Amino acid sequence: MTNFAVDVVDLRALNPKQTAVVWHADRPLPLFITFRDLKIRSDKTAQMLIDQGVRPGDRVLILLPLCPEWWECVLGCMKAGAVPVLDDAMPPPGDLTERVRLSGASTLIASVHIAERIEEVVVRTSVSCKIGVGWEREGWVDYDRRVSLASPCFDPFPARADDVCLVLMPEAPQTQPIVCRHGDKRFGVHLLDAFRQDQTIEVRTHATAG
Repeated sequence: MTNFAVDVVDLRALNPKQTAVVWHADRPLPLFITFRDLKIRSDKTAQMLIDQGVRPGDRVLILLPLCPEWWECVLGCMKAGAVPVLDDAMPPPGDLTERVRLSGASTLIASVHIAERIEEVVVRTSVSCKIGVGWEREGWVDYDRRVSLASPCFDPFPARADDVCLVLMPEAPQTQPIVCRHGDKRFGVHLLDAFRQDQTIEVRTHATAG
């Protein structure tokens, strides 16, 4: 098997005390997230995605600010064989429709801050499933509830080294997305590449996840 989420994250999860992320943002005391935590939560996220009809090769557009759920969604997509598409959590207002179309996503995961804007544009795109993080909203799948109910036992998709693992949406308009594969030595995304280098990520302020 060649799957970043399994080969890198789950491998480190064998040490239940190894820290993956230290989260300082908006907290009086830091939150220590271990690789074991990420493994369990990403397994449950992968199962939730499968339950919502996501299949290997499907693209899932992730429009989240930097938060623990960002890693859960990215890794969960990889385990399900889906392709996480990473974009700015708050794309420019006039740019959202085109960026959703360009992503080729059939499923979208977003935060409450962008929900209304998304509802205005998805009817003109290929998105058929909307998943909301941090709130309940009519017409959206409640991420927190569905993940909490999902089974923690999940068999990851047996990806190949040349399978698409990740898509990065471009910052400049009229530029094609960057495609990463499971066998790539790095993705150019510090929030993931640091794990490959056995580094702990420290987050002190909210930021975009690119």
